[in-house]
Amino acid sequence: MRTKNRAMQMSFSRGPTVGYCVCPILICLLSLCHSAVEADESHVWRDSTGKFSVTATLVSSDGESVQLRTDAGKEIRVPIERLSAADQRYLKNIAGKSANSESSSDGSGKTSADDPAAIEQQILRTLHGKAVAVSADDTLADFFSRLPCPVYVDVLALNRSGVTERQKIGTVPKGATVAEQLYAILKPLEMTWQARRTMLVIGSGKSRDGLLQTAVYFTGSNDSASVVKRFSDLEPSSWESLGGPGSISILGPRAIVRQSGHVQHMIQTRLPVRLIPTRYLHPLDQQMIDVVGPIVSLTQFADSLGQQIGRSPRVDVDALSAIGLSADVKIRTGVDRCSAKDALDVFLASVGCTWLQQNDTLTITTQEAAEKSRQDSQFSLQAFGAGTNVRSLLQVIHTTVAPEQWEALGGKCQISPVGSRGLSVSANQPVMRELMQLSATLRGPQ
Repeated sequence: MRTKNRAMQMSFSRGPTVGYCVCPILICLLSLCHSAVEADESHVWRDSTGKFSVTATLVSSDGESVQLRTDAGKEIRVPIERLSAADQRYLKNIAGKSANSESSSDGSGKTSADDPAAIEQQILRTLHGKAVAVSADDTLADFFSRLPCPVYVDVLALNRSGVTERQKIGTVPKGATVAEQLYAILKPLEMTWQARRTMLVIGSGKSRDGLLQTAVYFTGSNDSASVVKRFSDLEPSSWESLGGPGSISILGPRAIVRQSGHVQHMIQTRLPVRLIPTRYLHPLDQQMIDVVGPIVSLTQFADSLGQQIGRSPRVDVDALSAIGLSADVKIRTGVDRCSAKDALDVFLASVGCTWLQQNDTLTITTQEAAEKSRQDSQFSLQAFGAGTNVRSLLQVIHTTVAPEQWEALGGKCQISPVGSRGLSVSANQPVMRELMQLSATLRGPQ
């Protein structure tokens, strides 16, 4: 039964001539008393099928539906259950931001710049938000500076690709959201992007595993073949089955995906799945630092970091010398503030370095030296959440946690079953950190 009041219908755009009514039965008259949740920014809203969208500003929400104002000024109401999973998360983020603002009278003086979780949500809102204004004469630097979140540009990676930040964009890219806009601008330059917790990273897309990120999704289905097909139908050439770098593994109703930021965005906006929040348990994930720069030596970076985290990192000059570097090698930082762990992971990677931690000692070293480190540990199946079996878990780890590092795939890290209830792992510390974060996410709230 269709409502006769077309003003109460929400038309998601599917093309120049096709309209779609999301839910004419459920869009009904509601109370005039709405919550104070609202956003000043335009946002691309999609329905739960991922096929239909509209650009609009959130006016209000009463917990059951949202009232939106389109760019043309028309106000429409949509049941929340009909929104995509990504937009339902966006709505919760806006509500949480509003609640935090209203409760800021605790006298702590803490702002969102001190909270890694708040910056994480800011990056998510940016990627799912409306594309920023850009012209053909704008440079890459102009475009990056307009993104309303912290952006780190790996300039060395750009230069290796024959690109500079002063290069003009040229053709105005198409894309309703910032994520789609990033893909349109970066792909022709063989560049890509990755969403870290406290920064958006722009880097090279030339290497097979360049800037891939792992995400866990709740699919609500135990039909693994059907789930894999639905995921693989998005950008088919980007998956291992057709020679790409992306991989997917299934653990019951959960899908663990290692893919580019672009494909992860497509999954979140086009498939009826729910992103399971990444759980950050390392203390350096929680500690925000002020970043020196924009260009500093490795020693200057280590000194500044040490002053803020309360322990001075040791620079492994012998390991650096082995690959032709010194402690004076220049690194580009480029963001004002980020988590200590993001700073270590991202800035050091740009010059082929990483970090190790032993008790209270933190060492900056090369990736080659770090691969020689060894850490042995045993994990129970329960450490990876309910409904896990050894065989499936081994596949997940081999395909989504530093795949090239495992012995079964030509690397040096080892993993083997301990009966039917656990795993024995011998791996270098960077791989172990990645594995422990996946474990925390899988056993967290689903």
